[in-house]
Amino acid sequence: MEIACLYAPDWETNALTADIPVGFPAAVLVNQKVKSINHPARLFGVQEGMPRSQAMRLCPDLLIVPPDQQRVGRAFGAVVKAAMKVLGPVGTPRPGLLWAPVGGLRRHYESFSDLLAALLEEVTQATGVEALVGGGENLWLAFNAAKKSEVFLAKRDIAVVSEINLSGIPETGLWPSDIQSMDFFSQLAQMGIKTMADLKTIGSTALVNRFGYLGLLLWQIAIEDNDLYWGTTKTTEEEVRARVEFDYPVATTAAVMLASSRKINDFYRNMQRKGYVPKVLQMIATWDNQQVSKRNWLLPYQATSDEILERLQWQMEAWCQGDSGTLDRGSLRALEIVAKQSWQGELTSPLWGKNSASYVAMEQAIEKAKTLIGEDNICQLVLAGGPDPRNEVQMLPWGRGNQNETKKEVKKNDVWMGSLIGVGQWPSIVFTPPLKIALKSANGNEVLIDKGGNFNELPTKLEFSSEALKVISPWEDRAQIALQEEIEPWPVWGTWWEKMDPKLVLEKSMQGDRTPRGYCYLQSTLKVPVLLLFQHGKWFLEGVYCD
Repeated sequence: MEIACLYAPDWETNALTADIPVGFPAAVLVNQKVKSINHPARLFGVQEGMPRSQAMRLCPDLLIVPPDQQRVGRAFGAVVKAAMKVLGPVGTPRPGLLWAPVGGLRRHYESFSDLLAALLEEVTQATGVEALVGGGENLWLAFNAAKKSEVFLAKRDIAVVSEINLSGIPETGLWPSDIQSMDFFSQLAQMGIKTMADLKTIGSTALVNRFGYLGLLLWQIAIEDNDLYWGTTKTTEEEVRARVEFDYPVATTAAVMLASSRKINDFYRNMQRKGYVPKVLQMIATWDNQQVSKRNWLLPYQATSDEILERLQWQMEAWCQGDSGTLDRGSLRALEIVAKQSWQGELTSPLWGKNSASYVAMEQAIEKAKTLIGEDNICQLVLAGGPDPRNEVQMLPWGRGNQNETKKEVKKNDVWMGSLIGVGQWPSIVFTPPLKIALKSANGNEVLIDKGGNFNELPTKLEFSSEALKVISPWEDRAQIALQEEIEPWPVWGTWWEKMDPKLVLEKSMQGDRTPRGYCYLQSTLKVPVLLLFQHGKWFLEGVYCD
């Protein structure tokens, strides 16, 4: 595959050309210091980091422009529009970089260099943006060709390709934004893996064994073709759509984004359910004058819902009038997002590390909270499989204990503290602490569970203490209840970390004076099913099943 790439270095600086007349010196100031400048200002000797007073002395006509993040996306929309006149649909991983497969475009030009020249001329004349262009067998090579002023880079160009530094991969947009790329590449550099030649030397097997998914992703981008998700896979004809009908015409980017965000999130979840990864994302806008505008975006990787919203905002900014935030084509009646040419595959998941943006943001928030309220006050839920329902899930200080040590499925003959094989699942409501009750025989004696795990007398009546009756009043108002069913205890010997043969546990228990813990499940005696607990010679109401 042949890829054409247009790269605008330091795009925040280049974005100044969107609202500044061509040839006019301009600068963005932050805290009275120059943050970025355009080329005409640089010719006067103005530099980044320079105090405002010094910059104005060097260039008295310097136009001071306030910082504007929306300008960055809006300005590149004009570049995309110009590039599409030459390349057709383009991919834009981020403002400042676009690419497109050349395909049949080559027949309209005598050489690849003529195609790049036409692209550069169209963009420069339309926007005044200073950009670099190049081509390659994949986006990574095309991007480096643009940076090195090479017309085309192929894998066989070993002398050039082998010296390419891997740290530039995140700039291509091929590296998904939810992966903490800089830490990964810093770790590679510390291991001496800095260039394409270093990567080829260690091989894909060692890379994947060491870094898992990230290693595979890096290998596919750098060594193999970058048709990372969809290039060589059969696509589906099914299209996933999300349409936003506005109750009244909207004329600003802010209003569009506010009304569209929920639909876009639903759209992304729908693609996740289907397992679709789209090659093309199409945006269709219907205006109040019934005109329809369409824009196709090529996606080099599986985009997240946030990235789709970001692309939508870029497009809305491109349709705005200057800095006003008002759409220049009138009011918007409807907006539709269409995922096209998708292939169905497994979605990326952070199985190989803490590589999702939401996880990292959560970790950062937790660290800040620890400094404010103390480390022990930030807790996490851990499935522990403890001795009773209250300990089934425990709250432990964040980062302590293994969250992956969940309770395994208990087999029929397993004996461990807290298992409820004989009585079913845990109750829906658990009382903390458990409520004191009495289980009595026909003679009025307390019914106990002996060392063999059996009732010492047949239970016939359940009595609630006044305290227990207050708590269970939503489900039961009788202080004494005659049992309407035959029940058997479910004895539990041993402790939850001991997986011993039941006979051995029973023999061990019989040698001492300790009676086992026991559970009883009453299904039809009360108005709702309940779970009883026998412990230390006493009966308690553990919980109710009210679902």
